[in-house]
Amino acid sequence: MSSILTNTMNITDNPLPTKCYEKCLYSFNYPNSNHCTVTNIDNQYFKLDYNYSTTNSPATFNNIDYTVEKICIYFPSLHNFNNSPVTGEIVIYHGGNDGTRLNVCIPLNLDGGIPCPLLNDIFNEIINNQITDSNPHDLSLDQDYNINAFVKYAPYYYYLDNNTNFIVYGINDGILITKDVYDSIKSLITKTYQQFPYISNLNYNEKGPYNTGGDEIYIDCQPVDEDGTLLIDKSNKDFYKNFGIINPSNTVNIILVSIFCALLVFLLVIYIVSSFGNSTVSQSFMSNFVKQFNENITKSSLNTTNTILSRGLIDGLDGIVKDLQK
Repeated sequence: MSSILTNTMNITDNPLPTKCYEKCLYSFNYPNSNHCTVTNIDNQYFKLDYNYSTTNSPATFNNIDYTVEKICIYFPSLHNFNNSPVTGEIVIYHGGNDGTRLNVCIPLNLDGGIPCPLLNDIFNEIINNQITDSNPHDLSLDQDYNINAFVKYAPYYYYLDNNTNFIVYGINDGILITKDVYDSIKSLITKTYQQFPYISNLNYNEKGPYNTGGDEIYIDCQPVDEDGTLLIDKSNKDFYKNFGIINPSNTVNIILVSIFCALLVFLLVIYIVSSFGNSTVSQSFMSNFVKQFNENITKSSLNTTNTILSRGLIDGLDGIVKDLQK
């Protein structure tokens, strides 16, 4: 797509958008829909119904609960991406319990993104049934109909237009479609839909949706080689976390590790001096230090691994003190 949509909301990093997190918090856990029904709306876009029985809110934004109203698929996209529309766009429309709205937008592209088997399944059903009329059509899918497959735990852009919140994923976190599928779908959509208007205040959440379970778990498709080996290196943080070792990115742990290192050097000096001089002052100081350190550890909220290490240090200190007092 090379034509530029004028007066259309542009998703771009030039200029850099304002960073946001607390003011654009989005989380989701969409349930399976009972069935998938698609309607061709005036040859402009496809509307998918989404019906589920759970009473739990499938999405929240800034602590407001939202329910899914419909999913629409447009060709081309309703947003510009770096000044130009892309192949298409999925928009998940939500209604909030406070009267506000939430639109979650995922670009479709021939040149970037990650394949989505569920969307391919839906497209194949639409193409095979040549859905061009305005009547609802029930699709027979080979898998569960759940729009968690469309949405990523990845960074997103955010802006507000009146009372509607927009979350828009970048091209690289969108969905890849093949040219054959695109050509077949485009023969069923002959008109373009009105694009989203330009808004100057674009924001960017580099952390992406937050996980309501509290754990730092990010579910996403990752690039792998032909043998299925992950092509992205694990960070040091993941290494320490997976093996239950102190995580150096945590401030409390950094302080604790620093104290351990400094204390070991200090003890070595005291031990050497005391071995020659048997200083009563050193013995008294060490005894009081161990007592105070033990009390602080008991009162603190360190995790299990750190507590074990701390107790081990205390036992070592106790042994040294007793040795000095002989």
